[in-house]
Amino acid sequence: VEKSGYEATEPRDVELKVGQQARVSFRLSAVLGNLVVEGEPAGAAVRLDDADAAPSCEMPCSLAAAPGRHTLYLSKAGYQPSETVVDVPVRATLTVHPKLAPILGGLVVNAAVRDALITVDGKPEGFTPAVVSVPVGRHKVRLYLSGFRPYEADVDVKAGEQARLDVQLTQSDEVVAASRVTEAIEDAPASVTIITREE
Repeated sequence: VEKSGYEATEPRDVELKVGQQARVSFRLSAVLGNLVVEGEPAGAAVRLDDADAAPSCEMPCSLAAAPGRHTLYLSKAGYQPSETVVDVPVRATLTVHPKLAPILGGLVVNAAVRDALITVDGKPEGFTPAVVSVPVGRHKVRLYLSGFRPYEADVDVKAGEQARLDVQLTQSDEVVAASRVTEAIEDAPASVTIITREE
């Protein structure tokens, strides 16, 4: 018994008797290939040939598929959906490395002083004032500038919107001369007056 796309069955002997019917059953096994999906981000839903079907697996994963051309639909919250066309080989493995692009939003950062370093989730993104493009979601924003206390805030960035962060940095009243170690002015064992660079 043979059919396109299936493994042919092994020959089987059948004994026929006069006036009787002989029943023979076969179960054909589909010819398959293997598709390995390894990409970014981890946990993205993988659907095969139907964007509305239930996810087949979550990246990274492995799928058995009929040989030929297929379309992979990838999706994850906070990322742009993606389609990838693949050609699955017969009785072999194909590995693909799709990468989803994050959905970005805008973050406007202003400070009372210029050139403060802006970091988002620990990564430098520019200097104040600035408009920064970051993935949608919650982020930890920090501002650094010599002579000022670091500022930290959690900011929610939404798609198609600009989050705004207006910061008033306060001067860092730290001295070294009083006891030869860095300490807050109120902890210094002396009467201290700070003269700023501007003064």
